[in-house]
Amino acid sequence: TIAGTKGADGFVDGVLDTGKLNTPSGVAAANVGGALTVFVTSYHSVRQVVVDSTELTTVAGAGSAAVDVGSVDAIGTAARFSYPTGIAVTGDGARLFVTDGEQNSARRIRQIILATKAVSTLAGSTTIGANDAIGALATFSTNVNNQNPPVVDSEVQPVSFVEVATGRPVAIP
Repeated sequence: TIAGTKGADGFVDGVLDTGKLNTPSGVAAANVGGALTVFVTSYHSVRQVVVDSTELTTVAGAGSAAVDVGSVDAIGTAARFSYPTGIAVTGDGARLFVTDGEQNSARRIRQIILATKAVSTLAGSTTIGANDAIGALATFSTNVNNQNPPVVDSEVQPVSFVEVATGRPVAIP
């Protein structure tokens, strides 16, 4: 165990077992500034663990049901997520891509710039569908699962990837 305590859910930044995670789901790892870093989606937030120091910190999101949950682009803990699941990190460790949305909420691909903790939406909206388009005009049918994007939408047959420069999902034939 490098972060958290088995059987003790929570939302606390800290070292080793003083840090708490709640319902971790997606995981990605990268070398960030010379340190192996693990990124985890956990209950309306994105957290990171620096492996050598076992320090758990919040990158973005609120991490609490008591705080407004949703899809708000902002900086760090001012950003809002709705059950983020999939996560991928660029090879240089500079950006994260997070899939966000559950049930009838927003279904979006979000980007986090790690240097500033700025969260922005690349693709998707609150509209349900299967539209290959740019940015908010793109639609997904279910909560998308982003593992390095490609994007897999379990109710739509094509597998897509998101062009990072444009935010456009492109179906893979």
